[in-house]
Amino acid sequence: MQHARALALDLALLLPAGPAAEARRISRILARRSGDATIALGTRACLPHVTLAMAPVPEARMEEAAAALASVVGRRLPLALALTGISTVETARGRLVSGFDVALEAGLLALHREAVDALAALAADEDPALCTGEGAAPDPSMVAYVRNFVRTSAYARYSPHVTLGVGEAADADAAVSFPHRFEVRAAALCHVGNGGTCRRVLAEIQI
Repeated sequence: MQHARALALDLALLLPAGPAAEARRISRILARRSGDATIALGTRACLPHVTLAMAPVPEARMEEAAAALASVVGRRLPLALALTGISTVETARGRLVSGFDVALEAGLLALHREAVDALAALAADEDPALCTGEGAAPDPSMVAYVRNFVRTSAYARYSPHVTLGVGEAADADAAVSFPHRFEVRAAALCHVGNGGTCRRVLAEIQI
């Protein structure tokens, strides 16, 4: 019997129209500055989002993962969030990546913990397949990030953010003032691509 491959999955909150448009605008600025469009946010793919949990999940368990999206995330929506600014970090590969910082408030932290537990219960201990564009090779550091998310990026290490693009950005690039508050009313189960993008939506809920 052939072993079912694991997909790199992300349980993610989707930004509403206003903040999502601002994220895409800054993403375009970063792509022009850096010449790197690996993280090019869009309206149908590479959606602006806040990751709640990531894990390698076998394809055979996609329905269970979608059920976790509805039962764990759906019952906590709408959820109030606040963008607190823009920061730039250096990845393991030495690349600069910028994003909106998101306030780690009690409701978001509680949802994160539930989402991590739900996805971890379905996870396989193996390198997952990323969703890459035509001709693009999977980034080994992103594969490792998803596989090790619970150990390296969850619970006490959780740092919620909205990835905007490759390159350096600052608060001055934003057309909104911080903190910028809004309600999230949608979430998705996504197949993760290079750069941590929500490259393909596998299931989505909206209220």
